[in-house]
Amino acid sequence: MEVFIMGSSKICIYGFLLACLGCTNSGGERSFSAKTSKAVCAPESVSQEGYKKAGSYGQDEAILPNGRRLTPVGTRIETGGVFPLGFRVNRAETRAYVVHNGDDVNGLVVLDLEQGKRIQSVSIKSPFRAVALSPDEKTLYVGSGKHGKLYFFDVLEDGRVQQDGELFLGGYLADIEVSPSGDFVYVVANTNSNVYVVDSATRQVVKTFKVGTYPYDMVLSKDGQKLFVSNLNSSTVQVLDTSDGTVLASIKVGKNPSALALSKDEKRLFVACSDSDVLSVIDTQTYEETKRVELSDHPLLLKHGSVNGVTVSPDGALIFVSQANFNRIDVLDAETFERKGAIPTGWYPTDLFAGNQRLYAVSSKGMGSKGPTDLKRFGSFLQVIPYPSDETLETWTNTVEENNNRTLRYFDETCDPSQIPVLSGKDSPIKHVVLIVRENKTYDMDLGDLEGTDGDPNMVLWGEEYTPNLHKLARQFVNMDNFYSNAEASVQGHMWTTQAHCNDYTEKTFWDQWQLPGYEAASVPESGTIFSHLFAHGVSFRNYGEFPSFGPGMFEEFMDFFDNKYPFWTMEVPDVDKASEIIREINLGIFPQFVYAILPNDHTYGSRAGKPTPRSLVMDNDLATGMLVEAISKSPYWPETAIFIIEDDPQGTGDHVEAHRS
Repeated sequence: MEVFIMGSSKICIYGFLLACLGCTNSGGERSFSAKTSKAVCAPESVSQEGYKKAGSYGQDEAILPNGRRLTPVGTRIETGGVFPLGFRVNRAETRAYVVHNGDDVNGLVVLDLEQGKRIQSVSIKSPFRAVALSPDEKTLYVGSGKHGKLYFFDVLEDGRVQQDGELFLGGYLADIEVSPSGDFVYVVANTNSNVYVVDSATRQVVKTFKVGTYPYDMVLSKDGQKLFVSNLNSSTVQVLDTSDGTVLASIKVGKNPSALALSKDEKRLFVACSDSDVLSVIDTQTYEETKRVELSDHPLLLKHGSVNGVTVSPDGALIFVSQANFNRIDVLDAETFERKGAIPTGWYPTDLFAGNQRLYAVSSKGMGSKGPTDLKRFGSFLQVIPYPSDETLETWTNTVEENNNRTLRYFDETCDPSQIPVLSGKDSPIKHVVLIVRENKTYDMDLGDLEGTDGDPNMVLWGEEYTPNLHKLARQFVNMDNFYSNAEASVQGHMWTTQAHCNDYTEKTFWDQWQLPGYEAASVPESGTIFSHLFAHGVSFRNYGEFPSFGPGMFEEFMDFFDNKYPFWTMEVPDVDKASEIIREINLGIFPQFVYAILPNDHTYGSRAGKPTPRSLVMDNDLATGMLVEAISKSPYWPETAIFIIEDDPQGTGDHVEAHRS
């Protein structure tokens, strides 16, 4: 029986575990026979909601690769760029200046908020979130992250801008603040921890302050005498005296402090901590963290919401906090911190501003990928939201809950969780789980030619001629043709495969600051990795080749849990040789409860001169996959083993259903 499971992603895989016996070898293609047991949840127990594909459903609704639904409220103005991270709105709330981290052509765009359209695009290399208006709104300052330059723009009468100079500062520029007088511009670089103080008249650096590691956001007091800076790597907020850069305080807060906002009376500083899913509250007189407002909705307080943005209402009564992974803005009472409700946004909100008239938010991934081949091009937008009444907020809150809990409605009452051993406290018949992680393929690229599935033969790149073992496994066991990756690049993909989560730091930096998860402190999520959880619970495991989320600390702590003979991520060694090393250990009786194996050669070198051809690498990868499954099938562990084969991300030539399908 073949089963096609709908609405799955790397967060959760719904499937049947088929116990298999007696495999035989037939030429270059591995042949498998299977004995199946009765399924707990029959295919007919899947609701129609579970069969829906990811993608757009009209103009105002979309289903994401992770199964959540989007129905953003208010007015949406497409920015035309990729992955907006920061913006500023003028006092009249007629213009917005938005910067993007994933788009050099549209690095800066000017939006007409009255007409609801983009009126200008300016090419700037990776501005990250560095944009600010002078107090008189005659000058716009924009940073170029990786080029280390500060750009000066004159703001014209119609709100458009015209460049009027540049200044090289150095480092990766992350944020900009302007003094209340307009005399000084503060620019922070996250790679060298410098805050450059630029004289706005002479346009020269007059002072340089040092702050913590990987600074992210800055906010100035109204009198301009104190500068507050959040530091991601050290999970601190620092307070600087702007006269000489003296650090008045360094305050420990939740992990990965991101956005900052002062209360209306400036007695408190609110800090969005993206890895801890908390709002840290700092007393600005005593420089102490007085409270951590827990924003995780999970009963076990699992940290995966990515609390990354914060702003305060003009009257100071409300705090708005974005949770990027839940596509929502939480509304908190500024005194009691009670959650009054939530506002539906687009995919992955990253910056907020509470204006006098309306609330503004940028959704970096908009309504999802724009087309089957547009994995990294989103319909990103600025969301203009009217301040809601209590009744409207209640309606919006219910919508948020329905959107985020959509996947819980996949199965009807005939699917009884009590029959699943691991959910009912019984011993599982599965004693060993093997996760084989391959590289960069969509469903259509490999299996679009597989009969009886939702594949497009016209989009096949590596069909059965090149991947006979993958096709054989898909036919004989379980094939998921409605399975999606949450990633757009490998660095995210490896976080998903090792952590079931990609933290806010990585989502924002992978575009042009390629960080290895597990090496930068900010890239190590508070929630931990699958390896750390297995270790903590006494579950044996073996890591073959994973290093992006297997940082230096893990090499020391888990010395007995990886194979020193196995090459870490590389295509210089054939995958068949890698598989042979795993098989060698299996034959020696080394087969723990969990095996994580990297077989990356289907990534290929493309057409790079002097390297193996893509065809040879894909076939090498397919043969290695078949070898490994066959070896396990002939071992005594086979009746108690479940094997999952996935790609780390869906980069490639696209997929006719949705660009994230894998």
